[in-house]
Amino acid sequence: VKVGTSTVSRADGTVSLGRIGHIVEQLSELHLQGRDVILVSSGAVGVGRTKLRKQQLFSRSVQSHLGGEAPDPPSLNACAAAGQSGVMGLYEQLFGQYDVLCAQVLVSPSDFQHDAKVDQLKTSLEWLLGHHTIPVLNENDAISSHRTAMQPSEGEEGGSQKRFTFKDNDGLAAILAQMLEADVLCLLSDVEGIYRRMPAPGEKPDVVDVYSSSTDVTIGTKSGPGRGGMGAKIEAAMEAIRSGVGCVVIASGLANDTITQLIAGERVGTLLIVDDVGGGLPSSESVGRELLANQPESSTPVLLENAVKADGPTAAGGEDPAAVRAKKVRAASRQLQKLSGAERSALLNAIGDALLARADEIMRANETDVKNAAAAQMAGPLAARLNLPPKKLQTVVDGIRALANKPNPLGRVLARTKLAEGLELAQETVAIGVLLIIFESRPDVLPQVSALSIVTGNGLLLKGGREALHTNRKLHEIITDAVAEHTQGAVDKAIVSLLESRTEVSGLLKLHKDIDLVIPRGGAELVQHVMQSSSIPVLGHADGICHVFVDTLADMSKAKRVLIDAKTDYPAACNAAETCLVHADLLADGRAAELVNALKAAG
Repeated sequence: VKVGTSTVSRADGTVSLGRIGHIVEQLSELHLQGRDVILVSSGAVGVGRTKLRKQQLFSRSVQSHLGGEAPDPPSLNACAAAGQSGVMGLYEQLFGQYDVLCAQVLVSPSDFQHDAKVDQLKTSLEWLLGHHTIPVLNENDAISSHRTAMQPSEGEEGGSQKRFTFKDNDGLAAILAQMLEADVLCLLSDVEGIYRRMPAPGEKPDVVDVYSSSTDVTIGTKSGPGRGGMGAKIEAAMEAIRSGVGCVVIASGLANDTITQLIAGERVGTLLIVDDVGGGLPSSESVGRELLANQPESSTPVLLENAVKADGPTAAGGEDPAAVRAKKVRAASRQLQKLSGAERSALLNAIGDALLARADEIMRANETDVKNAAAAQMAGPLAARLNLPPKKLQTVVDGIRALANKPNPLGRVLARTKLAEGLELAQETVAIGVLLIIFESRPDVLPQVSALSIVTGNGLLLKGGREALHTNRKLHEIITDAVAEHTQGAVDKAIVSLLESRTEVSGLLKLHKDIDLVIPRGGAELVQHVMQSSSIPVLGHADGICHVFVDTLADMSKAKRVLIDAKTDYPAACNAAETCLVHADLLADGRAAELVNALKAAG
């Protein structure tokens, strides 16, 4: 995937954090699905220009007082040198939010003129990909002289390989796609694709669906601050296609889910082909499906539109699919609220029975997630949270049945005040409405939260951790099947709706009229992100303190047992002991050393 200056920058030349964030989110999802992802990114000049502009303003202010000459404006090379570390630092922070590693690789056109350098670059990139790291490449603009063409050139005397020069990152991306035999090359731009002609102001552009060298188009002037423009993109794309790259698409980098849609086989941007492919011009949709057919089974594409279609048709007139889904959940919640407390309790018991009856299906799905986590070398505590053995499932079901046996939480009068003769004010419990709950990788959360929502008459939108995808899907299927069967259709399956795309969650966070409460269950960063991204009320939380304190008067034998149990019984749990505080006297008399030795002995 190549992202240009016009994609990662705003109109004033500063970095667009929102667009970069959406790109990182989509690439992280693809990476976690098992795909090899390479990013070619511009942006160093923009970041460096911002840095140096601040420095220049300060210098001008000083010079105006001292009477000296104002400093010369920085060159593009200087801006790139000042900005490269900032761009990479930004990518490291954003990819790190998804536990994805990235690595910077800077190249220049001259690097591709030497066999040894080309071979070493390929070896390095393949090693990074093989070790679950996303390479982030950019032309080293601090020293680049910017070639005027991207074309293969003959090797040096005695050489055997073809070498390439390039004038921008579009050309670099095309060369890398050829070198690594990429299946898909996506060149992101600030327009939707290749226009048949430049639209007049206010006119809707005519985007070419499939482009070849015989397609009649008029290329306008360069629209952004980068070096290439659409002509350079087409030139690079056609060279990649002729060299055997499976699929090349030019699409908008300003949209939030272009990459996700492309990999899902949706009609996005302009597909580029050569004229002699035979059998006529294929549609981008058919090519996408063909590419997906060759993907590993574990790399299931996730797309907002697909998620909506799974539960029903999208709304007519182009209504936002996220709003369609939220409204379906709202309608189902009103159906649920018509049931009596006894009927909702019976529904919970039916869900518990269904979970146990189909336990084998749950175990098989969970086994897939656990294996995928091991293959991705997920950290031990995170991987442990994925595990849903029969014993834990039984505990979940026991909790659901205990909830079913509690008194009806709705319609309870908590307080009553007589305001005047014939006028009484009562405080009564009612359902909240529609809840959006975002939780971590533990799949047992899904049936627990579903049961709590159903017993309280609420509709539920759920977004679980990507790592538990298969287990969450199976649990959701069993719960919604039980709802439909037990209520004989009186309550729609949409009462519990499962989300699989972070992009979809972003859309739902804007629906303050359709969702009543958001509950993020995760780290402080997740909670802060949700609170800053939505005007919907958020039930947040602060960081917990998981300490065990051993006082000087404590029974040391009991203290050892408590400490070891708190730390080792389930280390992956968020409330496992993290810190042992001891009274100062325990250090002086050696009892603290006993605690340390007991922990070491317990592993």
